[in-house]
Amino acid sequence: MYFALCNGCEFALYRTDSTNVPVLMFSLNDIEHYWDKLKLYISPNSFQSGKNFTYDTTNATAKPTGFDYSNRPLLEEIVAKKQAAKRHFGVHGYFTKQVWNVVAEYIKNYSKPNDLVLDPFGGSGVTAVEALMNDRKAIHIDLNPMSVFMVQSLIAPVKTGELIEVFDRVKTAYEKGEPKTKDEIKKALSKYPYPKGLTLPKGSDVAKVEDLFTDKQLAQLGFLKYLIKKEKNENIKNSLMLSFSSTVSKINRTYHNSGSRDENAGNAAAFAYYRYRLAKEEIDLSVMRTFETKFKKILNAKKEIEPKINQNTIGNAQIIKDTATNLKWIPKESVDYIYTVSLRPSTSRLI
Repeated sequence: MYFALCNGCEFALYRTDSTNVPVLMFSLNDIEHYWDKLKLYISPNSFQSGKNFTYDTTNATAKPTGFDYSNRPLLEEIVAKKQAAKRHFGVHGYFTKQVWNVVAEYIKNYSKPNDLVLDPFGGSGVTAVEALMNDRKAIHIDLNPMSVFMVQSLIAPVKTGELIEVFDRVKTAYEKGEPKTKDEIKKALSKYPYPKGLTLPKGSDVAKVEDLFTDKQLAQLGFLKYLIKKEKNENIKNSLMLSFSSTVSKINRTYHNSGSRDENAGNAAAFAYYRYRLAKEEIDLSVMRTFETKFKKILNAKKEIEPKINQNTIGNAQIIKDTATNLKWIPKESVDYIYTVSLRPSTSRLI
């Protein structure tokens, strides 16, 4: 009644008379947590009658050892794989972004499937995403609304076909009405709202937020945002707004070209120099080309996480805008593992 597939990393068990959805699937690293359930399906005692089986124990025989939270082994050095996961690489810039595979290995070592993982300084959401990708539940807390927006938008379940359809509609409308001439730009600036009047921190090269952009950039970004905001499906709209936000990090006067690669391979000064530093040479990037590149990154990320983070599992995530100094709302003794990096001047602390 059953057959199994294994690629050396994951194990999947299927019924021969059922759909393509596996009845049991897990990473081989987590086999000890699924051992009893696996035995219920395919051990000889589960599907044979009137026969007895005996096996000689060898070193290759799996021997689940149980799970002792207080005595987990320390991990060996983990080689960083920063660009190997589409769900993180290229999706959106952020400060102090953790290496996803290092976070994942810590989560798998110090917790079990269905455990609750907390990151009270959630940042770019690597901890929450990796917890969900490894069959854990997650609480992501951060005071920065940008952090909350990024993570909520990334994990929001969408139908990829519908997402592509909406993107194409937005792209067509943008290319048809893109403000290019001086008159079109002036008209767009008066029609489509953009941030203005916000005073930037000391040390910035300009005083106000709108000074970080040329009139052309403000007009074209404002028009693109207007088109996105017209969409009704909230998850799709937020997914496109995540692409838009990542686009803004390129379309501004602080964008510094890398020099060694193509003109779209640079970064905003806020991420490169940790301040609003205008580039010596302004790079006139195409808004739609940049937006399309960012959209493809988001689309690939959505496709990669969909098997684990979808409509059926999204309830396992809590993405909260709040302070880490008040966690009274979390039930006592409900958190199984905390992974976070707390940054202070000249220090970083891994819990």
